Amino acid sequence: METISSQLAEIEKKYISVYKKIQRKPSKVEGSLVIAKHKNRTQYYHQFKNAKTGKYDRRYIRPKQMELAIQLANQSYRRRLSKLLEKRIKQLKLINKTFQDDEIDQVYLSLSPERQALVDPLLETYSQKLETWKSTPYPMKGFKETDLEIYSKRGERVRSKTEKILADMFFDLGIEYKYECPLYLNNTSLHPDFTLFHPHHHHEIYWEHFGMMDHPEYAVQAVKRIGIYRKNGYFLDERLIATFESSRQNLDYQEVRMLIARFFDV
Repeated sequence: METISSQLAEIEKKYISVYKKIQRKPSKVEGSLVIAKHKNRTQYYHQFKNAKTGKYDRRYIRPKQMELAIQLANQSYRRRLSKLLEKRIKQLKLINKTFQDDEIDQVYLSLSPERQALVDPLLETYSQKLETWKSTPYPMKGFKETDLEIYSKRGERVRSKTEKILADMFFDLGIEYKYECPLYLNNTSLHPDFTLFHPHHHHEIYWEHFGMMDHPEYAVQAVKRIGIYRKNGYFLDERLIATFESSRQNLDYQEVRMLIARFFDV
């Protein structure tokens, strides 16, 4: 799962990689590039320290010598980038040694129950947000008389055997979920199969299972439904998870476990 700490670690890794590339190509030409404008024309100069006078001299770079201007420009860019990376890598190494995603929560959670009762936390902890989310009631969709009676381990009625399997997987892994909780998007009302609460970003994510993808009309509606999510800012593998199956292709439960692992610490 992508967390703040994992993002910081990736940034450190990327910065170190770029820094090593710079070190493999050290500067070969002394001095720097000066760019000037003269009568709407760009002119390039090689500026370098005169060993005899100790002062800086400039030498005009002719059009045939543009390779020198390119080299000087790249050297200057790499030197500036190297200084920035040196500073940032030190900072990232220091913060990555101690940073924890739930460190603000832990300040409150480390207090004794008696002290917690007296404290008004400036930021709700994840467990407090989750409890509020869990306790918020929502209207359930009804079932037709012809619908099969299928129940999850948690006791709610679901519409298919695959939904039961998904619900039972969430239950067994200790992942809180809401089944067919309404989601209002502008003028459209949807009932995602499962609504879950992201443990790090602390917002809802939605899991839709499309189980009859070999039926043309069903497949068209599935594409339209994903399009509604996307138009409202809910993108696949970000805040929308979609799984698929057909009469010829069962749901890949190994893929389901990978998807769960990506978003949850299980």
